[in-house]
Amino acid sequence: MTYDELYRKVEAQWHDSYKSKSWEIIWNIVKLHSPMDLPWEIKDLKGCEGCGHMYPCRTIEFIEKELQ
Repeated sequence: MTYDELYRKVEAQWHDSYKSKSWEIIWNIVKLHSPMDLPWEIKDLKGCEGCGHMYPCRTIEFIEKELQ
């Protein structure tokens, strides 16, 4: 799942849940852990804006797993 797909899926869950606090927290976590370009140019690799690990980081992997 791409970042944009994950973002839209969590955002939809937030709206469908009548903006529950728990989905808002997950949505904010997804926003925080967005992919970023690395300082060196490697086309297929991205870093995680939130934690600095390679993207997808373990946080994003866990959220994706739980949403499937």
